[in-house]
Order: sequence, then C-alpha cells, then structure tokens
Amino acid sequence: MPLEAQEMQGLVNSNYAGLSGVIMNPSSMADSKLYLDINLITADAFYQTDKTNNAFANFRLNGPEFMINAGKSAFALIDAARTAISYRATDVNSTVGNGESYQAMHVAGLAWGEIGLAYAYQFYRAEKSIWSGGLTLKYLSGAGGAYFTNDNTGYTFNSSIPSSR
Repeated sequence: MPLEAQEMQGLVNSNYAGLSGVIMNPSSMADSKLYLDINLITADAFYQTDKTNNAFANFRLNGPEFMINAGKSAFALIDAARTAISYRATDVNSTVGNGESYQAMHVAGLAWGEIGLAYAYQFYRAEKSIWSGGLTLKYLSGAGGAYFTNDNTGYTFNSSIPSSR
C-alpha cells in the first residue's frame, strides 16, 4: 500500500508561508501576507528510497517560533530539532571459487538543534516587482552523529557435494 503526502517544499513557496518560508528563503518574510505568525509546533518527516540499495530519512521539529512583518522589515525567531539518516549498499557478486556474494554497506546519521534570528527588508516595490533581501543567523548545537561502514559483509558457500548436472 503506497503512502503519499506533501513534503515541506510544497509549503515554503507560498505568499502565506510565513515562518515555513524562512526555511528556504528568509527574504520571503518581506512580502508575506501575514502580519504576525506564531508557530507552536510543526513536524516534518521525509523518507525516500530507490527500492534497491539507497535510502534517506529526515525529521524536523520546529517550534515555538514567531514572525512579525512591520512594513518593509520583517523579523523572526526560529528554532528546530533535526535528524538526518542515510543508507547505501552496493552488491558485489563474484564467480570466483564456489560462489561468493558481498555487500558493502554505509549508514550515517546526524542529530542537531538550531536556534536563530531572521531579518528581511523590502528594497523596492512596483506593480509586479518586489526586490527584497533576507538573512538568517543560526546557532547550531550538535546532539550526536554516527557512521558505520562495512565493505566485507558477505558469505562463501563451499560444497563437497557434486552438482547433479
């Protein structure tokens, strides 16, 4: 049973994105349709696999955060707890000897927290043109990280029984 959902990428580009837009583009606050945005909690979980030997997972928990749009300037206080995990495996088959099969495996994971201040300013506005700039300064705090690699996971099958062919 396949599952489908909308990833954060679909939310961050809206004129009503508010704090969600700051993730990708802090200058989006300068033209936000929201005067005030208060986020108590937001969760984002993402998993991707190519159904063979590669996978990636990401989890993000934001909040509490707030943003205020004051004319040409906008300010935000943002924070998040994040994790990212990747898995990659490579099959290496050999016909040497009685048959060998190896799989190289690589797993990596990180966990960190971040807190930051974002500022955006609208320099120019005409009929259909808006020029704005934004900046986010973050403090990152590593919670942990791990990496595992194994290039020799495998087996060898030796048989003294003659084949029936």
